[in-house]
Amino acid sequence: MMTMEIVVLLAVLYVVGSIPTGLIISKLFFKTDVRQFGSKNYRATNTYRVLGLSSITCVLRVMQVKCHRRLVVFSRTQSG
Repeated sequence: MMTMEIVVLLAVLYVVGSIPTGLIISKLFFKTDVRQFGSKNYRATNTYRVLGLSSITCVLRVMQVKCHRRLVVFSRTQSG
């Protein structure tokens, strides 16, 4: 791959990774803004404290899929 294509790909992967999964899931499925409770952030630990086990299971699964997709895309660019 060309250097510019790799830079653009890394930027896209960074943006995808920065999507606040805990906040999106809490608002869509639980109608709660987790930033209003607990430690006032939207990360996985506070989502678990505020919404419980069912929410964190979903959040962690989505985060796992996001990470896996990024690794697959990046490894394909590096393999040739």
